[in-house]
Amino acid sequence: MSLDMSFEFDAVDFVTSDTHFGHVRIIELAHRPFAEVTEMDEEIVRRWNAVVAPDDVVLHLGDVALGPIATPLQITERLNGR
Repeated sequence: MSLDMSFEFDAVDFVTSDTHFGHVRIIELAHRPFAEVTEMDEEIVRRWNAVVAPDDVVLHLGDVALGPIATPLQITERLNGR
């Protein structure tokens, strides 16, 4: 099995990593200033969409989320960019 990691775009507008959507323990481990994970997730979405336009190209380098796949998919569908 081969994995094709190639893709084409004119330019990358933003590079990010380590959003850790749904990762309860990251609040403690990374000293993030949130009481609970849903608060953290919502604030990341709010800040992301305040900066990233719908047509911006965002390269996410990893550690997008932790937990059941349905939750991160619901969150990432709300993020601006492609």
